Formats: sequence, C-alpha cells, structure tokens
Amino acid sequence: NTVSRYASFPKHLSLSYLFSSIFQQIPTLFVAAHYGAFYAGQLAIATQIIAAPNALVANAIGDVFRKEAIDQYRTEGSFSDLFKKITIVLFSVAVIPFGLLVFFADDVFAFYDENWILAGEYVQYLAPGLFFMFLVNPLASSALVREKTKFILVWSFSMFLSFLIISVYAKYAEVGIHFYLILLTIVRSLHYLVEWLYCYRFSKGE
Repeated sequence: NTVSRYASFPKHLSLSYLFSSIFQQIPTLFVAAHYGAFYAGQLAIATQIIAAPNALVANAIGDVFRKEAIDQYRTEGSFSDLFKKITIVLFSVAVIPFGLLVFFADDVFAFYDENWILAGEYVQYLAPGLFFMFLVNPLASSALVREKTKFILVWSFSMFLSFLIISVYAKYAEVGIHFYLILLTIVRSLHYLVEWLYCYRFSKGE
C-alpha cells in the first residue's frame, strides 16, 4: 500500500540530508583545525563565492527538470531524452566559466581584492569538482522521481565517509593544503560522476 511504499522516505532522506550537511562543512572545519583560521577563512570565501551562484542556477534548472521528469515518467515510463537534453544544456553553460576559473581564478580574485588571492588559488583547485556538482545536482532528483531513496542515502554517506577519511589522512600524513584540496576534488568529481551514471539509468526506467 501507499503507506508502506513511502515508509522509507523520511528515514532515508533525513539521514541523507544530515550526512550532506556534515560533509559540506568538513573541509572548512578541518582546514581551520589543522592549517589555521586564516586558511579556513580563505577557503570559506572561495567556497561561498562559487557555490552560491552554482546552487542558484542548479536549483532553478533542477525544479524545471524534476517537474517535467515526473510528468514524462508517469506517461512514458522513462525520461532519458529529457535527462540527456538537460545534461547538454548544463555542460554548455558551465564548461567555459569553470574552465576559466581553473586558469584565472587567482587573478580575478586578486583584481577584486588582493587579500583574496589565496581564495582564488583554492578555487582553481576546487573548480573541477564544483563543475561536476553543477552538472549533476539539477539531475539528482531523478532518484527521487524513481523513489530510489536508498541510493540517495548511500551516496550521501559515501561522500561523508570519503571526506572524513581524506581529512584523517591529511592530518597524519601531514600533506599540504593544496594537496588536500586536490584529494577533495578527486573524490567529489568521482562521486558526482557515479551519481550521474545512476541517475541516467533511473531516467531510462531501470
């Protein structure tokens, strides 16, 4: 029945939101504790300046995608064409801006405020992972459309655990902050690529 069908939703989603909120804070908290408050402040600036517009655009596109995906899935049993169309749109919108950030973010930040040049360097390291986040976040609702709440929970926990392991490794291996950011970017990129692949499968009705 309907009650048993949706019984797992609150449990899975509430836990996934908890893990998501925690893993998003892990890098800044770890940098503050291990490298110092100044570097954590620069990282916070870098993250906020890029993540805010990222989330705004992604949420707007994601709302449209989710509504159309629900309608198509109910009538056709899949929404893979819509999924591919939105993927192409997102890629086209993001590839040049994020590519420029990889090469010129430090100069742009320094031009705006010379005290932010380090934040600009951090953006250069974080940009590839944030690109994949921008590309996949609007499409992630595919899992909700298909009621794959367990996947959402497992993915969020995996990201949380990976960020935690990287931070522990960085502490005991005494790696520099730039290498730490590279590790975060690799893990973030891989997780969002996996999420895209699963969501594409979901969009096909699998």
